[in-house]
Amino acid sequence: MKYLVIVLCFMASTLFAQTTQPTKPTTNESESNQLLIDQLRKNKEKMMKEKEAANKAAEEEVRRTGKAPSSQLKRKVTKEDPEAGLTEEEVLAKYGISSSEKNALGGPDVNKPAPNFKGVDQNGNTIELKELLKKGEVVVFFYRGYWCGICNKQLSNMETELKKLTDKGATVIAVTTESNEFAQKTIEKNNISFSVISDKDGKIARDYNVLYEVTEDYQKKISGYTKSTIQKFNDSKEAFLPVPATYIIGQDGMITWKHYTIDYSKRASVDEISQYLK
Repeated sequence: MKYLVIVLCFMASTLFAQTTQPTKPTTNESESNQLLIDQLRKNKEKMMKEKEAANKAAEEEVRRTGKAPSSQLKRKVTKEDPEAGLTEEEVLAKYGISSSEKNALGGPDVNKPAPNFKGVDQNGNTIELKELLKKGEVVVFFYRGYWCGICNKQLSNMETELKKLTDKGATVIAVTTESNEFAQKTIEKNNISFSVISDKDGKIARDYNVLYEVTEDYQKKISGYTKSTIQKFNDSKEAFLPVPATYIIGQDGMITWKHYTIDYSKRASVDEISQYLK
C-alpha cells in the first residue's frame, strides 16, 4: 500500500509538470510566423518605395510644368536629387521663376492645337504659323536672350545642324522676348539664317504658356554679370522671360512633340527634334 501511494504521487507530479510547461511551437507554426514577419517587412518596403516614387513624381511635375502639385511633398536630399526637400515655390525660384499670378506656364500639350501666331522676322518678312504649315511641319522654339550663354549655344547648334531639319521639310522659327535690337545682335553673333521673331510684348510666349515673371534675386544675378537688366534687354517695364521650350507642329496644326522644362539648362537637341519629325 505504501508503494502504491508513492507511485500515485509520482504520476500526479509528472502530470502537473507537463501541464504547466509552456507549449513549444511546432515547426509549421514557426514557419508561419516567419512568413508573416517577412510579408509585413515586404509590405513596408513596398510602401516606402511607392512614397518615394510619388515624391519624385511631384517634384518632377514642378520642374516640367512650372505648376505646383496639389500636395507639398518632400524627399530626402541626396547628391543625385538636390531639389528634394524643396517646396514647389522654392523649386521655381531656383530657376528664377517668381510665384506670380502673371505667369503663363505649363505649355500646350501634345495632340492639342498649336496657337497661331504672327510676327515679323529679322528680314522684315511676315511670319504666320498657319501659312508656314501649308509647306510642312514647323519647329518653334523659345530662347531667353543675347545675354544667355546656353541660348547662344543652342542657337549656334541649331544653325550648324539646320539641314537635318529642313531636309525633312520642316521650317524652323525662333521666338524671343528680347527687343529687335538685341535679337539682331544675337542673330549676328550666331550667324543665324532661320527666322527669329522678337516677341517684345510676350504675346506669343503667353499664348504658348511659356512666359513668367523673373524673381528679384535672379534679376540681380543677371545684372551682376551683364551690367544691365532684363528690362533693358527686352525693352520693357517688367522682367519677363520665356521657358526655353520647343514644339513640333504638324500640318494639321496639332502639336506632335514638345520639350518643356523650367530647368533652362536643358534644351532639345537638333538630333532629338529630327527624330520626331515625319
